[in-house]
Amino acid sequence: MPLRLTLRAKLIAFCLAIGILPLAFMGVYSVRQASESLSRQAFGQLESVRDSRAQALRQLTDKWFAEVRIYASVKEVYNSIAMLRDIFMGKAKPGQRADVNDPEYVEMAQFVAPAFEPFRKVLGYADVLLADEYGRVIFSTGKGRELLEDIKDGPLKDSSLGRAWKAAMQGRAVFEDFAAYPPQEGRPAAFLAAPVRNHVGGIDGVALLRIDPADLAPILKTGYDDDAETRLVGADRLMRSDSPTHALTHSVQASFADPARGRMDIEPVRRALEGLTGSLVTEDISGKPVLAAYAPIKTGDAAWALVTVADEARAFAAVERLRGASLILGALTALAVLACSLFFLRREIGQPFRHLGTFLERVSEGDLRATLEGRFKAELAALAHGLARMVEELKTRLGFSQGILDAMTVPCLVTDTRGLVSFVNQPLLDLLQLDGEPGRHLGRRLEDLFAQNLELANAPAACLRQCQPVRGVEAPGQGAKGRPFHVRLDCAPLHDLDGQPLGAFTLFADLTEIRRQQALILEQNRQTLQVAREANQIALHVAQGAEELSQQMIGVKSGADHQSERIQETTRAMEEMNAALTEVARVAALAASSSDSASAQAADGSRVVKESVVSIDQVHQLSLQHQQSMDELGRRVGSIGRIIGVIDDIADQTNLLALNAAIEAARAGDAGRGFAVVADEVRKLAEKTQLATREVSRGITEIQDGTRQNIEETAKTFEAIEQAQQLVQRSGEALARILQDAHDAADQVRLIASSTEQQSATHHEVNLAVSEISGIAQETSAATVHAAEAIGYLAQQASELKSLIDAMHCQDDGHDATCLEPAGRDWPRLAMAKPQTALAA
Repeated sequence: MPLRLTLRAKLIAFCLAIGILPLAFMGVYSVRQASESLSRQAFGQLESVRDSRAQALRQLTDKWFAEVRIYASVKEVYNSIAMLRDIFMGKAKPGQRADVNDPEYVEMAQFVAPAFEPFRKVLGYADVLLADEYGRVIFSTGKGRELLEDIKDGPLKDSSLGRAWKAAMQGRAVFEDFAAYPPQEGRPAAFLAAPVRNHVGGIDGVALLRIDPADLAPILKTGYDDDAETRLVGADRLMRSDSPTHALTHSVQASFADPARGRMDIEPVRRALEGLTGSLVTEDISGKPVLAAYAPIKTGDAAWALVTVADEARAFAAVERLRGASLILGALTALAVLACSLFFLRREIGQPFRHLGTFLERVSEGDLRATLEGRFKAELAALAHGLARMVEELKTRLGFSQGILDAMTVPCLVTDTRGLVSFVNQPLLDLLQLDGEPGRHLGRRLEDLFAQNLELANAPAACLRQCQPVRGVEAPGQGAKGRPFHVRLDCAPLHDLDGQPLGAFTLFADLTEIRRQQALILEQNRQTLQVAREANQIALHVAQGAEELSQQMIGVKSGADHQSERIQETTRAMEEMNAALTEVARVAALAASSSDSASAQAADGSRVVKESVVSIDQVHQLSLQHQQSMDELGRRVGSIGRIIGVIDDIADQTNLLALNAAIEAARAGDAGRGFAVVADEVRKLAEKTQLATREVSRGITEIQDGTRQNIEETAKTFEAIEQAQQLVQRSGEALARILQDAHDAADQVRLIASSTEQQSATHHEVNLAVSEISGIAQETSAATVHAAEAIGYLAQQASELKSLIDAMHCQDDGHDATCLEPAGRDWPRLAMAKPQTALAA
């Protein structure tokens, strides 16, 4: 999947690329150049040390050769050969050592010694030797085991001393390289040898100078760094100088003692012994990476390898520091560039684009009321202004369309090309009996919206499918809550300005009420016809009933007259009963008044008793508090007694301390006299305190006795108050019962009076009712006459109704309206002619 970067990421990457890549290239190039320069400097310093040590070694070896030649040309040395050699003529056997204790030799050696001492003491050679032409060492300043040895045929013939003598006997000054030297317990030694010639040029002996490895140590000190060292290695790969970093195995002594472990066989040594000069990074004998500068050194016939080594990490420490500093500086610079770039992009591009994105996202979601916030500059300001104008134009156009849709009072629906709901108004939801706001149904499929009425989804689907209007489609349906409806659908396709389909607009015309009214009219016509048929039969029955009713009304009039007479008699009897009940009610009222007075007096007595009970309770509480206070007073008086006892004890202790202080002051003599006076005063004060304490204690005892008596009397008072409280409570309870009985009696008397008054009022009302019944009876008698007249009129109306129903039957059967027209067409006039009679009836 291809990587898709946002504009922000691209801008950041671009800024980083143009800002950091050149910087990184320059930094890498600079660091590389500086590193190479520092590396060359490190190698240069190392090579400088190597060259200086090589030059010093060459000067030293040249000096050695010059000094050995001088030594061989000294006249005293030449004379010493003759004097010392002649002593052992015929005494010493070939291959054997001569007697070093020979008196003549000892005396002669002491005689010639001053000629040799300067070479040892002044020039610093380890030993100064002289051998005759026969190979016997006839003199040695060190007087070692090689003295008077036959180095031609003796045990030392193959030693470095023997080889040096043999080479010098060839007529030239030679240097015999370091080798294990038996007279020194195998410690390495080197020799310089030069022939000693006589006056005719013949060789009478060999002058020899012994050199120890320590003679090379001052020359090989590097002076460069503690971690750098200069090593001198012979052709046998054994050390000619000590290695401080490998002292156990690669000192001169250890190297010759154990050649297998002490060999310095590394690449710089091999190259130097091959005659090469140079420097490189290699591994030391320990495997540690080092810088090495090497060069060959020729000393006579001996070949040495001069190698100066330094630890790579220390030598390149400056390079590493430079690289680290450059890396840190580069990283900080990159971070600074990144931070500045991010800050600039965030402020100048990121935030404006984020505000624009938020604004466009809200607008794309349909929030046309969204406002563009933020600060914009240059082209972004123009872009923001253009977007704001575009949204304003969209708001104007869409607001017009949305306003039309929102103003629709009839059910309507807008769907997109996929058949999903884009707009639905509340009237359509009410028609379908769907809950929720219209916005909840946006994005639903037509089949889901019309789940219970799938026929309604056919018209919009056909309009979308055919891209043509669909009109006049009627379909019944049922709401989600069971309400039926009948609608007509009109659908029209919607297109954008380019003619591309956007969806469909559907109007729903609710025909439910119209269809209901049509059905109702048809049903009413059917029912009217049925009623007309039934009314015809009823009219016949009414006419017959009216005639029978007219006959019965005559009998009713006679009964009404008789009833009126009886009612008048009843009225007179009721008036007499009403007078008697009134007198009874007056007497009952007086009795109720007397009962109320007695009840009020009983209530006053009960209230007084309750107040007495409250007062007794208060006295009881006060007595209880007084008893508790007296108990507390007794306890506190007791505590005062204890405190007085403590004070008395303190006074006793103070008196005792004052006595002890007086005794100590007396022991102190004059020095304690003032203290004795103070102690005496303290003792007197303690005695006064004891007296006062005793008086207070007696007073406290009397108070305690009085307090106990008060407590006992208070307890007796408290018991009497409790008895009085119980008696008062019992009196209150008796008065409460009396008060309740009085209230009950008063209530019963009032009930009797009330009942009597009610009976009197009832009899009065009965009397009035009887009077009214008498009037009604008289009116009934009069109304009976009018009823007879109305019955006659009703019979006439029934006849007219029958004629009208016959006419309706004629119209319903499709006949001419005049086929069954009744003879009396003035029936409305007849109905108006008898209004008073009908009203009376």
